[in-house]
Amino acid sequence: MKVGDLVKGIDDLVKGIDDCPDFTYGIVFKTDVNFWGEETVPSGISILWCDGETEIVYQDEVEVISENVEDS
Repeated sequence: MKVGDLVKGIDDLVKGIDDCPDFTYGIVFKTDVNFWGEETVPSGISILWCDGETEIVYQDEVEVISENVEDS
């Protein structure tokens, strides 16, 4: 998972379920986020959700729908 990937929440605890009931899409804008200053497995990622809110979630709480393709 990398910055710019389009993701979909797969867990009812992930933000966006109530705010965007038809879909829970977001954009990854930060990866390798440490919770409480410690590395975790799976790592944390920051997501910008469809309602404009941001949230840090574990990487296994979302699935990649479309990968960001960088220009070479």
